[in-house]
Amino acid sequence: MESARQCIPRIPKSCLKHYWSATLDDLKHNCISAHNIWVSSGSPRQGPIRELMKDAKYKYKLSVRDATNQFENQFDDELFDNYLKKDFNSFWKRWKQKVQTSRPTIARVAGQTDDGHIANEFAKHFGNIGVSRITPLSPNIVNTMSTSMDCDTVRWLFSVEDVDNAVSKMKFCKAARGDGITTAHLKYSHPSIVLHLKNLFNSILTHGYVPNSFGHGVTVQLLKNRLSDPSVLDNYRAITVSSVIIIKGV
Repeated sequence: MESARQCIPRIPKSCLKHYWSATLDDLKHNCISAHNIWVSSGSPRQGPIRELMKDAKYKYKLSVRDATNQFENQFDDELFDNYLKKDFNSFWKRWKQKVQTSRPTIARVAGQTDDGHIANEFAKHFGNIGVSRITPLSPNIVNTMSTSMDCDTVRWLFSVEDVDNAVSKMKFCKAARGDGITTAHLKYSHPSIVLHLKNLFNSILTHGYVPNSFGHGVTVQLLKNRLSDPSVLDNYRAITVSSVIIIKGV
């Protein structure tokens, strides 16, 4: 992923805080620079260099505190406003986002305590649920559909503009899928990627074949109710995160 490291912009973790701003980012850099100057000067206990370091540190901490308080007050105002309007759906949604952040500690699932064994239990559980119950089509219907599709395939083919518009409208995702590809890889890659994707999707439509790797995904288990027993498999629901290329194609 060396090319991703060089081409995809990265931001510090602190910038993901809700109250963070470009002003706080500048004050933080000024504080770090003043501190480095103070250290390189022998960490004097008095004098203009020390005063410069203390002043930058004070301004940074004061601005962070003011931004935090302003964000907290905004949260209170939103709750109060939703309550006055009797918009209880928005009220409780906002409340849960702010207050209900704790997650239950799960030490045992389906009688297993080892992480690998727990993962295997989840795999068997959701594997059985995901078994297809669709009745296969008869050969005559399949042949009829194939003939009809052969006549209309040309109208279904993607153009470069179609794929380019789809890529431009994709939202940035936080985590990579099983193949390690994120939306940022498509957005910041060379424009020729659009042509390759167009040829890929058109080949799938033309030949009626989807690569097996497109069926792979990362399944994440979510607890249905935090008040329920987290050791029971039926108390979990699963979401499968598919390849970002599949999401774009759909």
